[in-house]
Amino acid sequence: LHHTPSPAWTAAFLPAAASAMKFMSPQGACCLLHGLAIAGVRPPPGWLSSVSSKLAQGLARGKYSAGQLVMLLRAVARLQQHASSPPSPHQHQQLQHSQQQGQSQEG
Repeated sequence: LHHTPSPAWTAAFLPAAASAMKFMSPQGACCLLHGLAIAGVRPPPGWLSSVSSKLAQGLARGKYSAGQLVMLLRAVARLQQHASSPPSPHQHQQLQHSQQQGQSQEG
């Protein structure tokens, strides 16, 4: 799809996703993290740690298949890479546009 969600969408979605993570099936958690990684989402500091602690119970109980573990680890690695790298030109442009919209709504 080559679509990166807007910063406003990401700011609203990530906290809700982290809260819902403990209720997700292993497949649901893997698909969510994989989708965020593919979309180029840049999680804020601490988000991955919070999500990882919620996934730990399922991991400890062996609820994840080998394929799901691979998918999960790959998604987490990509999200960590996104979080530590500077925004792409497209992401930078989206951030500027989002900030301009916020300023125009305030004024």
